[in-house]
Amino acid sequence: MKKRMLAGVLVLVMMIGILPVMVLAKDDVVKPDDLAAAVNAASSGDTIYLGKGTYTLYQKGADVSNKDLTFVGAGADKTTWLVGPTVPDPEKFGTEYNSDYSFDVRGTETKETVTFKNMTLQSGRDGVDYLGFAGTDNTVVENCVIEGKTCYWGYTSATFTNTTFICPPGDYAIWTYSSPTMTFDHCEFQASGKVINVYTDYGAGKQDITVNFNGCTVTNTGKSLKPVLNINDSNMGDYNYILNITGDNRVSGVDADDITCSRLFGFGRKPKNNAGKTVVKFGDTTVWKDGGMVDDKTYHNSGVTADGVAYTNDVDGSNDSLYAEGYKDNVINVTAEGDWVLQTDGSYKRTVTRVCEYCGYTETVEETKRDNIDDITAILIPALQANTDDHYAYLIGYSDGTVRPNGKITRAEVATIFFRLLSDDTRAKYWSSKNDFSDVPAGKWYNNAVSTLSSMGVIGGYADGTFRPDAPISRAEFAKIAVSFTQNTGAAAYNYFTDVKTTDWFAPYVTAAKDAGLIEGYSDGSFKPENKITRAEACAIVNRTLGRKPSKSHMKISGRIDWPDVQPTDWYYEAIMEATNSHTCQMGKLVETWNDKLPQRDWAALETGWANAYTGNGGEVR
Repeated sequence: MKKRMLAGVLVLVMMIGILPVMVLAKDDVVKPDDLAAAVNAASSGDTIYLGKGTYTLYQKGADVSNKDLTFVGAGADKTTWLVGPTVPDPEKFGTEYNSDYSFDVRGTETKETVTFKNMTLQSGRDGVDYLGFAGTDNTVVENCVIEGKTCYWGYTSATFTNTTFICPPGDYAIWTYSSPTMTFDHCEFQASGKVINVYTDYGAGKQDITVNFNGCTVTNTGKSLKPVLNINDSNMGDYNYILNITGDNRVSGVDADDITCSRLFGFGRKPKNNAGKTVVKFGDTTVWKDGGMVDDKTYHNSGVTADGVAYTNDVDGSNDSLYAEGYKDNVINVTAEGDWVLQTDGSYKRTVTRVCEYCGYTETVEETKRDNIDDITAILIPALQANTDDHYAYLIGYSDGTVRPNGKITRAEVATIFFRLLSDDTRAKYWSSKNDFSDVPAGKWYNNAVSTLSSMGVIGGYADGTFRPDAPISRAEFAKIAVSFTQNTGAAAYNYFTDVKTTDWFAPYVTAAKDAGLIEGYSDGSFKPENKITRAEACAIVNRTLGRKPSKSHMKISGRIDWPDVQPTDWYYEAIMEATNSHTCQMGKLVETWNDKLPQRDWAALETGWANAYTGNGGEVR
């Protein structure tokens, strides 16, 4: 499309002798009051540049027939286009009365395209919604902001590129209502409960309807039970919705759908909306068809598909919501596990059966452990020996009233936390006040904790015979301890992170911790195993190990301990609150709900009692 000299508008206006004379300099842009005249003077393929202000063609009588037009604003913060600011006569426009008919060319043989760039498209004013440009054949929106609930964006196609959708409170940003093909390319959605409604009346049951979703970001400020692409295909007859999902899509504040197990697409927890008329593809791989998963194993596990499409189920990681996320939400439950069997090569193998609570997906997999004693700790130590029933606080603050979430935590402190969280039976079974470390003598406050966990094989020392109790603990060391309390201890090393080699001593533990959903990596793909773990990071991992599921909106109890250095906006808020507040709760599938405050435990007194019961030599406590 070419840029027309806007001075040409003057010539045309004078020739037709209808409109008043406008004097425009060469570099002038069209002002709001002159927009209709500029459109009437324009030819197909022209670009019209808009300045600062509020524009609309609604009910302005502009002639748009046989014209492909592009409108370029001065920026989303400067140029606003009002989409249907008032409701037209419903008797004239029928059921689509709540729409903007400025570009309506229905009833003609022409196929116009209208393009908007660099502006805010504002709809939903004065309580009016379902807006858009009814009757437009093709709509293109680039680098714009769209405000309000919208629907009509092109009767053949609508394409949105680098566009931000601001959803109205508790409602969708857009319905795939009128367009047989709708594309979202690197768009952002700011929502508070819903995002995209994949539903249509126009053309329903008459043609396939395609939605392309590539490299988008969704931020939902309220926890939504509906996935990003919320589908109802019950009216599609012999045709399908085709959802093509590509790129690195990132989603937060959205629950996984309990039908599809995905945050990105699903049926809003309504089985009746799943009539088997939706096909979902990730890249070239079809993952959903005929009302169910095409390949259960590929769908549920991280790796690479047969077509070479890489994906991951990392918590808060890339491609966060692409594939089913049963593992991510800890709803893949082990229903049966075989015995470890020694192999001729010295390794151990067993079979494990897992079932997804969401969709019923079942898998039976073979697990392998190497013959190195450190890599087969799970054989020697039964899994889940921590106390997962009582939600007592295990972290206390400092005398100045702070908890210091970003401070480092020592090896002795970590040993003490896990020691205190053991089940009573496990603690009694493995109790010890003796160890082989040269720097953990009797009488130290952490002796019993270090000695007991050492007798379990959960912790170890260094080649020089020390434990180094006062040294900050690394992320790799912490992963080894945490994973010892799960079903996945010592998994075969896998290259999840760029800085974890399969030959590293900690690789099996990092792999197992990753598989169990205990740890996360960084945005650059690294794990940083030698970095010292913070108190907040430690709490987050401990909570996951214990199966605790704190939720900001479900921890409102009387007498709750709050910390001046921990704010609700901090990523670690929920983790720290769970670690420092003793409470009763009701455990849900995804979150726990706090019921009442419990008295904080006197851990020193308890440890004294344990020591007296098990060894009779008194407790070694601070």
